[in-house]
Amino acid sequence: MDGNSAREGVSELLQAIQRLCAAREMASVIDIVRTSARRLSGSDGATFVLREGDQVYYVGEDAISPLWLGRRFPATSCISGWAMLNRQSVKILDIREDPRIPQDAYRQTFVRSLAIIPVNQKEPIAAIGVYWAQPHVTTQGELELLQALADATATAVTNSELYRGLIVTRNELEDAGMRLRLALDAGAVGTWDLELSTGALIWDAKCRELFGLAEGEPIDYQGFVERVHPDDRAHVNAAVDAACARGSSGEYDIEYRVILPSGDVRWVHARGRAAQTEGQGGVRRMAGVSLDITERK
Repeated sequence: MDGNSAREGVSELLQAIQRLCAAREMASVIDIVRTSARRLSGSDGATFVLREGDQVYYVGEDAISPLWLGRRFPATSCISGWAMLNRQSVKILDIREDPRIPQDAYRQTFVRSLAIIPVNQKEPIAAIGVYWAQPHVTTQGELELLQALADATATAVTNSELYRGLIVTRNELEDAGMRLRLALDAGAVGTWDLELSTGALIWDAKCRELFGLAEGEPIDYQGFVERVHPDDRAHVNAAVDAACARGSSGEYDIEYRVILPSGDVRWVHARGRAAQTEGQGGVRRMAGVSLDITERK
């Protein structure tokens, strides 16, 4: 590779790496790799091959005529699989003379010479293949450029999977939050959050309604206990203490009565959990839900 070709190769590699750094979808990674690998090597074709257990899957292709796009092969009977299983690059001057080449798969293609570079060499997750129609001696410079592309690809694949995982997780959390809110609204269930060190208590609108507390009216733990039926107060306090005890599961699950401002009595089922933060000075807060179960009683 002469000086001009080397500079062009480095420039092409830098552009490919920049695009890979910005890629957030696997489809984008595949597109960047297949086109960049061909330009970097000056080859007649390039492929991007994913490892799927004991098989390899040709997911990307840029070539002068069709190769194996969309096809799967056993990793043990494919040269890209060999490169991944053996964790090493391979270059072949004449595929007709190499016993590792499945001749039937290559017979209808233009390929005469090739090079395969595993992606993430320690634990290969994919491979980049480049192919020539005429005998070609793959140079060290070409291998180094392709290896740098493979290294950047490994990071891009990981990033795209992490990004996809974050999006999926965010969507799942949003869906779960919506389902929870619908359940809370439909079931007369209120949520609460208790700061144990100060007794500060946060009730949502449904919880305030459940206890007959007006919007904006202040509430703390002492105020909550005062609304509990006198015969149940010791039981409620004991349940809170048990949930906060060192070494406990932190579970809080109790039924008790509350007295509304009207004088009516309402049965409540409360469930929650104490946050065990002993390294920060013991349990500091509890959170949970409260449900109106008067009709059951």
